[in-house]
Amino acid sequence: MSSPLTHIQAEQVSVRLGHAQILRDVSLTLRSGEVLGLIGPNGAGKSTLLRALLGLVPCEGCVSYDDVPLSDIPLAERARKVAYAPQGAPVHWPLSVAALVGLGRVPHQTPFQPMSAQDQAVVDRVLEAADCAHLKDRTVLSLSGGERANVMLARAMAVEAPFLFADEPVASLDPYHQLVVMETLQQEAARGTGVVVVLHDIALALRFCDRLCILNEGQVAYDGRAREVPTDLLERVYRVRAQAEGGGAKPFVPWERL
Repeated sequence: MSSPLTHIQAEQVSVRLGHAQILRDVSLTLRSGEVLGLIGPNGAGKSTLLRALLGLVPCEGCVSYDDVPLSDIPLAERARKVAYAPQGAPVHWPLSVAALVGLGRVPHQTPFQPMSAQDQAVVDRVLEAADCAHLKDRTVLSLSGGERANVMLARAMAVEAPFLFADEPVASLDPYHQLVVMETLQQEAARGTGVVVVLHDIALALRFCDRLCILNEGQVAYDGRAREVPTDLLERVYRVRAQAEGGGAKPFVPWERL
């Protein structure tokens, strides 16, 4: 793992892109050892918030890592502190899956340093954890969209950073592999990693996340325990009426538009 990092904090973060105000005064604390689900309607600002927390888009307000302003942290150090699996990341080179996942070890290496035995052990572990081990000799360009999404998540996991950001990692997956990914993220949190995952599937968010942050129109509409989020709030934010179903987790099945 990288050097210890216990929390990431956003204080009154606002982002404007062109003439559009994407985020407005968002305050949020991310903690190690938990799965935080970042949910909300399309255009609510979820991906933009992840990018602001990474310093990839300019913002007003303050982002800090363990109370150190993000602007004071060198880029190389940031890369060891937070791993990022963006949504739909393109791959243009015919690398093998194992080689691509191995790129996740670059933040820990000096230039032109070969892969060490420890690096290889990490790559093998995350390939297995992300259900990609059987793909390791395939070229990335030969994979389906769902397979590629799993591989990109494995690459982020290979960083072994204290925090892992995953932007819609289950969007192109069948139900079985959606469960694989969410279980994998839970296991990463159990290892002490702070996991932030953008989701559109509310049922998965309620079942697998410890905590939810609901964004609506660029603002925080809810920040609290996943099992305690009010159903009427979800209905209002998503503009749908839900039908209750049985099950171990608090149910939310979108049934009709409001």
